[in-house]
Amino acid sequence: RATLNRLYSHRVRVVTGRSTEPELLEAPTRRFEVLLHEVFGVFASSEGCPQMLAHAREYYLVPPPCATPSSLPAPSPSASKKKKRPAAAPPPLPSAPSHAISIPSRSA
Repeated sequence: RATLNRLYSHRVRVVTGRSTEPELLEAPTRRFEVLLHEVFGVFASSEGCPQMLAHAREYYLVPPPCATPSSLPAPSPSASKKKKRPAAAPPPLPSAPSHAISIPSRSA
């Protein structure tokens, strides 16, 4: 982890912990083009991996681009100069269901 931070801290932030601990990440100040999530040790079913990925997709990824229909007027230049509000803290992740199980990872 220290090596990753030393080499890539200008591009990447390594966070360790369980994905059900939303306090590990502060409120997003910006959105990203790519989300990488790596699971080590125990498979993420015990953490509610689908819920975690949906949460990250909603709060940390840039929405996919879309085309504005040509029938709509272009936004005025003054509209883009309005101050944006700081991002609100994302809601906490949902807890994994009580019946969730842990599946050991396959180690080579």
